[in-house]
Amino acid sequence: MKKKGSTWKRKIKQDQNYICPVCGKKGTDKTLNIHHKIAKANGGTSERSNVVAWHKNFHEAYHRVNGNATSDDFGNPL
Repeated sequence: MKKKGSTWKRKIKQDQNYICPVCGKKGTDKTLNIHHKIAKANGGTSERSNVVAWHKNFHEAYHRVNGNATSDDFGNPL
């Protein structure tokens, strides 16, 4: 059974051809995470213009180092 909401996340990954913009390498549904450029905690939304799919390790490292700081598509804090 698929989780509710996984369809929009898959669409983001498909739109990117499963390519992580941080490293330029191809990922999968399981290895890519959805990142909110403006964190939901800071008023960001899940609209397409505010989300990007990154490899899980980059996503976790970004938040470990930068917390909820706003980012660009490529993992650079703004």
